Amino acid sequence: IGEGRVDALVAGGELYEVTVEIEALSRRRWDGLVAKCKGQIDSVVSLLHGELPEPLLAAVVDLRSGLFPAPNQMSFNCSCPDHAFLCKHVAAVLYGVGARFDQKPETFFTLRSVKLEQLVARSAAGVAARRPAQRKAAATLEKLFGIELDRSPRRPRKPVK
Repeated sequence: IGEGRVDALVAGGELYEVTVEIEALSRRRWDGLVAKCKGQIDSVVSLLHGELPEPLLAAVVDLRSGLFPAPNQMSFNCSCPDHAFLCKHVAAVLYGVGARFDQKPETFFTLRSVKLEQLVARSAAGVAARRPAQRKAAATLEKLFGIELDRSPRRPRKPVK
């Protein structure tokens, strides 16, 4: 799985070469997705640890502005003699790619030719802007309930292998 392309070998009656090509995500769409995720650095950190939290999942799978390509942005090619648009060998590759995404969700960003690091950097800027409001809210809660909140940064969980 690389930028905009999947190359695979599928064993059938013979060994078949399968290629799946996907157009790069447009800059406009990528910028819109990044804007939706701004200030959700915890979600991106979770993603880097192999998790796809609900807020980020909703942004990624949105049909109009997410990462998923439209049907006309994908092409499939298989060396088998079947002339179907989507032969069983291509279907097997797509199933395998889906399984890979389950193991390494960040691979989907590579396939769509966008940099996950950009999303992390731009989301972190949104979190920095939220911190004064969070500190004020924490101080209000401490005063209201006569307690002291733990303000140490949360440590990301290690991914399950």
